[in-house]
Amino acid sequence: MLNKLFSRPVAVSLLTLLTALGIGYGCGLAFRYWFENYSSIYVIGHPQKTFEDAPVWSPDGEHIAFSCGYYYPSDGWDNRSFNNPQWGDETREVCILNLRTKEVKRLTYGRDKGKPFWSPDGSLLAWPDYRNNMLVIYNFEKGEVFAQIKQNTPWCGYRFSQDSKKLVSLCGDVEINIQALDINYFPVPANSASVFSSPDGQYLAYTRYVNKSTWDTVMVLKKNGKEFFQSGSYVYSIPFEWVPWAPILLYEQYSYDAGELIEEYVLLYAPSGEFVNFKPKDYTGITLSWSPAGNKIAIKTNEETITILDVLFETNPFSATITKEKTYFVKERSTSFFLYWSPDGKNIAFTAHELKEKRGDARIYYPDKIWLLDLETGDQTPLIPEEK
Repeated sequence: MLNKLFSRPVAVSLLTLLTALGIGYGCGLAFRYWFENYSSIYVIGHPQKTFEDAPVWSPDGEHIAFSCGYYYPSDGWDNRSFNNPQWGDETREVCILNLRTKEVKRLTYGRDKGKPFWSPDGSLLAWPDYRNNMLVIYNFEKGEVFAQIKQNTPWCGYRFSQDSKKLVSLCGDVEINIQALDINYFPVPANSASVFSSPDGQYLAYTRYVNKSTWDTVMVLKKNGKEFFQSGSYVYSIPFEWVPWAPILLYEQYSYDAGELIEEYVLLYAPSGEFVNFKPKDYTGITLSWSPAGNKIAIKTNEETITILDVLFETNPFSATITKEKTYFVKERSTSFFLYWSPDGKNIAFTAHELKEKRGDARIYYPDKIWLLDLETGDQTPLIPEEK
């Protein structure tokens, strides 16, 4: 057909061109699929920060490390903003803010980084790298990565020991000597959902499944390898936290009375197994966080409020009394599940997004930003200035 319309050389040239275009188009589709799903290459263009989350203060209070998202808008080709092909999450990197200069420095490139956390002496910063299944230890004083350690249980969080010399898995199965990079593995308690050792390492608290089909769990405490406490009511797998300075555990339990769900908090004194129950006013949430001094609890009581409880402890017998309760209203912002105290206990950072517009019953929000709540004045301000 082509040789009737065109001379043979022209027809051959057209067929060659069409074939090349077809192959090129096919290769382009294959490259795009690889690029969007498997590559660590970034699109050319000025990166735009898409969200901020999980702010954690350095022990000296001069810096805040946080999770940050980035998008490279070259021509709109990658509309996923580099979504993780496995989980569908937006790209997550690690950034750090200098509180004096307000300068933001990006520490990672390559996506899928978990929430950062500091060593108690402030010399190290660590975070999980989910894409490469590694735990990254960053030397903050030198400004360089100190070590990358392969993770067997990447879904487990880690914390530093009080002397900053070890990293301990919150699943209770791994202990890492940071300087020697020696890794010790321990058996995980059977049927456990969440595991968290006390700050002094003497007690191991974990939630154990009673019925996996209904996700019901109970709280169990262990010392020297032996169980000595089990809660009489079901508990939520998360969150539960130890007081920073004492073997006192705070967790949330629930029970049913005549078909009605009853939820409350429990403060458990591990040495004696004594506990007290309490419930804040207008309680509807499950977020909690101890102040650095361990005498206050921050609770997200619902989507628009944060409540601070002052707690007085006594032992022999153990008691915990709520001496003061103050609620802060978060105006037109939907708060995140996590609250983060400043080292001096005067501020709380939280992630929220302001309402952009309403479309019928639907609400459209701006991207997540970190906000700072001044507990003395109640003022709420964005922690990081807008990029220009």
